Amino acid sequence: MTTPEQWAYALELPAVSDTQDRSVVARCDFTVKTGAIGVAVTGLDGSILFENEYLPADGRTVIEHVLPVGYRSIIFRNRAPHGARSSVVVESVHIGEAAAGDVPQPLVARRNVATEVRPETGGIECFETPAASWINRARLDHLAGLDLDVNGRSVLEVGAGVGFLSPFFLERDCRLVTTEARRENVDELQRRFPDVRSEVADVEDSLLTLGRFDIVFCYGLLYHLESPVRALRNMAEVCDDLLLIETVVCDSPLPIARLDDETLTVSQALRGLAHRPSSSYLALALNRIGFDHVYAAVERPDFPDFIWTPVGDDAFFRDGHLLRRVFVASRSALYSSGLVPLT
Repeated sequence: MTTPEQWAYALELPAVSDTQDRSVVARCDFTVKTGAIGVAVTGLDGSILFENEYLPADGRTVIEHVLPVGYRSIIFRNRAPHGARSSVVVESVHIGEAAAGDVPQPLVARRNVATEVRPETGGIECFETPAASWINRARLDHLAGLDLDVNGRSVLEVGAGVGFLSPFFLERDCRLVTTEARRENVDELQRRFPDVRSEVADVEDSLLTLGRFDIVFCYGLLYHLESPVRALRNMAEVCDDLLLIETVVCDSPLPIARLDDETLTVSQALRGLAHRPSSSYLALALNRIGFDHVYAAVERPDFPDFIWTPVGDDAFFRDGHLLRRVFVASRSALYSSGLVPLT
């Protein structure tokens, strides 16, 4: 959840005084003009009782929710650190008494991905922001600390972006192949690494034409996919030893994945839809597709997205940060104090 210090602006609508002693239904009718807007409800102590994920611009949107006794306010706000400019017009907010048995309806904002354009600064420059540089340094330092058998091996890097993690394997004399689903990302990979084979490939399609590899490396990609299990199967088909994964996860002890929208920025979901799997989802899926041994990294990369404590609330975004974990799937047992077995 974002904190007030991270909002570029927020419109707070106080509770109606004569409804605070009983449950009520709030119907919020608003239009997101640009960017993306979130809607939250606070309790009397200021805590967030519930919040919707950020809703992108797509005409008028209606959200209806049953509010508990003692709510304090409804807030419309944007997210300053990670979002582009945004604006919203609140058409109306109607507060009415909840009938017995009322439950929230799963209303979803309308969206037509086919008509969307790429957001401003959504090209390959998004790979070079200060935050991107920071997380990539943390990923590389952490990967080196795992002390895996990497030197001189064949590696397929899936979803390589524009190659900021690729030198890790090149410096270790690996035979590297990189892939990206967008042509412009591959063009940049070929410009940066002319001696490395780089291919346009969608991991949700077969990868068999690329060959077989000792290691498949998949950092920062899985949570951007429509069909994560299909992608894991495709990676497993070409992986002879280790599958290395870093991804955003949802905080649940159950093997579940949350579906979410993403923009058409070149570092985001190819078709606008993405999943945030739980750790147990990944462990179950990886084991069932053929990896006898699945591990999570004990130590975390030195970046805020990795530093969080499980609470089981199904969130994938908390306190202004995504929730990330590192996983290692292996065909054979690994004996490392830096890895904890999940299977």
